[in-house]
Amino acid sequence: MNLHTNKSLSISLVVSLLLSTVILAAPISAKPAPPGGGVVWLEPSYVNGSTVGLGNTFKVELWANISTTAGLPAYPGCFAYAYWFDWDDTLINLTSYSVYPPTDIWGSNIFTAENLLKDMDGDTQKDRHSYSVTALGAPPGWKDGRKIAEYTFKVIYQPVWWDASCILDITDRGFGDFDGASMTMTVYDGLYEIKATSPLKPKLYVNPPSIYDASLEPCKNFTVNIKVMNVTNLYNFSFKLGFNKTILEATQAKEGPFLKSFGTTTVNKLEINNTGGYVWVSISLVTGGPAAGSGILANVTFHVIGAGECALDLYDTSLTDNLSREVPHDVSDGFFNNVLMPRIFVDPPSIVDPTLLPPSRFAINISIGNITNMYDYVFKLGYNTAILNCLGFEIIPFNDETHFTPIVSVNDPAGVIYVNVTYFDPAPPITTIPPVAFVTIRFQVTGLGSSVFDLYDTHLSDPTGGSIVHVATDGLLVVAIRDVAILSVKASTNATYVGRLVNITVVAENQGDLAETFNVSVYYNDNLIETKEITNLPSKENKTLIFTWNTTGVQPCINYTIKAKAEVLQYETDTADNELIDGKVKIKMMGDINGDGQVDIFDVRIVGKAFGSAAVDDPTTPWDETENWNPDLDFNFDGKIDIFDLRMVAKEYGKSCLP
Repeated sequence: MNLHTNKSLSISLVVSLLLSTVILAAPISAKPAPPGGGVVWLEPSYVNGSTVGLGNTFKVELWANISTTAGLPAYPGCFAYAYWFDWDDTLINLTSYSVYPPTDIWGSNIFTAENLLKDMDGDTQKDRHSYSVTALGAPPGWKDGRKIAEYTFKVIYQPVWWDASCILDITDRGFGDFDGASMTMTVYDGLYEIKATSPLKPKLYVNPPSIYDASLEPCKNFTVNIKVMNVTNLYNFSFKLGFNKTILEATQAKEGPFLKSFGTTTVNKLEINNTGGYVWVSISLVTGGPAAGSGILANVTFHVIGAGECALDLYDTSLTDNLSREVPHDVSDGFFNNVLMPRIFVDPPSIVDPTLLPPSRFAINISIGNITNMYDYVFKLGYNTAILNCLGFEIIPFNDETHFTPIVSVNDPAGVIYVNVTYFDPAPPITTIPPVAFVTIRFQVTGLGSSVFDLYDTHLSDPTGGSIVHVATDGLLVVAIRDVAILSVKASTNATYVGRLVNITVVAENQGDLAETFNVSVYYNDNLIETKEITNLPSKENKTLIFTWNTTGVQPCINYTIKAKAEVLQYETDTADNELIDGKVKIKMMGDINGDGQVDIFDVRIVGKAFGSAAVDDPTTPWDETENWNPDLDFNFDGKIDIFDLRMVAKEYGKSCLP
């Protein structure tokens, strides 16, 4: 058979097609077939592409051996088979192939379905051949070892930096007996491998690799370069550079000198997205080239807007050559840190203690660190008066200094504390890198709940009164634990057809100390099915909810993950149990009874075997209608398997949702 370029599905009923048959003897290395099943393998099983050589061809043969004990005793052997054969089209291209159905046994009355050649990765090259054949009627079964196909490939790629290989992947899509039941087949894939010609591998990286600089405070700028090293035959690069948008914002991205030093370039993408926290750059060499060596591909300028640390994350990176083939490369991120910036903060940052009940007492500190040449500090602290009383505070002199003036006030009904401390001569300015407590505030717990210790209107200044740029960080108190959890989630079935309903039962529990109102949502993968509200669920009690998933319009041939999520409550700390995954529910096409992604002769045989069965036995007949009853075959829900159900499968015959 010559190479086909038609990607459409070709289905033909072959009647008296073959006037002669070729008996194909098994090779010396034929693998033994396991009892009751068979074995599929390639000859040869390993191909060394370096030995074949770039531009040369090689051939592999697909063999199968069926056990003499396979199938039913009355009808032993194989009566139908289907397979996929996949390869990596970036390494090898198919030039020709032939298939050899067992017509010497089955005769010419066979049904074949062939997806001649498919492009599975979107690059227009062919990288899959799928083939199936079914005997019609009741001929003898196939029970021996024989070649069922052969494929000739051409080596099209010689890797430069690292070894390349691909599985010559045989996928058993079904070897069936007379009744359409699947046989147990052992499959041995092949391997194609080709060695690299150079030990050096390109690298894409951020330079400088790390920036630790406390002087890069808000409103300052800095620039990083995106560099490449050890590259050959480079014609295009693309990358995204992610960053923490609360600390940095990108202000400029532009092409570096490396690529354009080899010719004319064009900018495909130059996007700054501060909302999403990334920069996207893609540039191609359109004349000249190839680019080789090491250099700067692009540079990005950032404006500092906050304090902290973050990765400068290189991702979605791509280097391609003159044939648009991906160049394998390593990636190295960058790092930014300016957290030595002066800071005033609540210490400890959070207090979550279920034993801290009314009328317990506790204290917090207001601490300052990473400070140089400070002479005064001012702040306000807000708190929740519904659960706290302020009992008092203490100003802590730095290094026991006595030359300072405190101005303090407490408005407990409003929940506001004001502190203003000014040092004066002969007190020296305050310098401390480690955090130091400057104020201690004491509280009494009066009720259950939570409170943010809101540190605001903060001001730090030097001896001249100049403001010191700094960051202020709040604190948190949780007197009562807030905690909800999903205990279980269970779907009513693990497989169904498109358009049918699936019930999902979810049990949620309030594991906290207060009655809670919260939402529970159920998803298939990340797609929302339904959200329900649980209202005022008492502490330590649970509630069962039933969700209904209408699968109409859901893409078939996919195992969907079913999960339930309880919304995260404010100040909830134990969130690991807020989400629970049940498992998988496979959505099948109508008529795809065995769930293999296509409606074919196997499905027809299954319906045929159950034809005439029913959910309830008819007492007027001498046989039991429930003996072969299968509700999955009752497509019109009338309680019996009849011509109408068979017709629904026949109507969908030949359809597939396989890639």
